[in-house]
Amino acid sequence: MAANLERTIPKIAWTDVVARKQTIRNEHVKEHLNTAVDPSVIARITDIKDVDSLTLLIEKGEISAEDIVRAYIAK
Repeated sequence: MAANLERTIPKIAWTDVVARKQTIRNEHVKEHLNTAVDPSVIARITDIKDVDSLTLLIEKGEISAEDIVRAYIAK
């Protein structure tokens, strides 16, 4: 008894799925681009090269996770 191995053809090309997801992502990012972030804060955060240093600044209360995200979005 042979299994029925019909080929399935996708209804939407994978490139269209990716393009749609990128559009959604870009719309979400745009919401946060309007928030002004001090350029010196952006540089301070994005110049840090290791997670331990970022974690220490968060623990000290000098920056927040939101500050980090905003800095990288602004960059």
